[in-house]
Amino acid sequence: MIKALIFDLDDTLFDSSKLAEDARREAIKAINELESSINIDEDECYEVLLDVITEFGSNYSYHFDQLIKRINGISKIYSYGIEDFIAGKEMIPPPKMLVQAAVIAYHNVKFTDIKPFDDVIPFLRQARNKYKDIKISVLTDGLPEKQYEKILRLKIHPYLDDITISDEVGVRKPNTKLYSLGLGRLGELKPEESIYIGDHYSTDIVPSKNIGINSVLIHRGGKYDRKVTGKIKPDFEIDNLFELFNIIDKLNDI
Repeated sequence: MIKALIFDLDDTLFDSSKLAEDARREAIKAINELESSINIDEDECYEVLLDVITEFGSNYSYHFDQLIKRINGISKIYSYGIEDFIAGKEMIPPPKMLVQAAVIAYHNVKFTDIKPFDDVIPFLRQARNKYKDIKISVLTDGLPEKQYEKILRLKIHPYLDDITISDEVGVRKPNTKLYSLGLGRLGELKPEESIYIGDHYSTDIVPSKNIGINSVLIHRGGKYDRKVTGKIKPDFEIDNLFELFNIIDKLNDI
């Protein structure tokens, strides 16, 4: 009998890949608009930003500072100070102003454009009504501040019984301890009494399946969405959350 549904967050319940790309591109555009004479190639700049993120990690706080340092034609402005800019001696904005323009544009997109996939709220609402005894939770990697903000902005928190965030509990994916911990927070449940739904084969499917949780790979078209080639196969693959109803009924032998 299925007693718990545990969801990944990014690219499972909302389009994290597209939101991040849109926000980053808008940040680069803001740099160009603040100082048009720099005239950076936005696609090239985007690739540089991706290199910075890869090098320093997604939770690094100074992506745009590093970006500004690496853009051709912008590095020269580090020899000028804010006093020179205000005095009109040098009309190129100082680095920190460019960084803040990027940060503002980035967050404006992330604050206004974040939304759940179309099937998320309807599914959660119906699941709550149909399965009174099934617990619903989110288990996600990331910083608590960022992940809680996403959950609040997505307005999915009223449907959740628990939220397990890696950096809050001290264990990250794909460590199976995180999945055991997330399951344990929902009560005395056996792994086979739960379903984990995620978009990432290596960090969602493999570890959850390794401890006996029923694994569901959802295809959302995100950056980690690809054909399964590993030896460990998900128990199910879906494109829409509503397919979970049949899976639950099947596992419950209804």
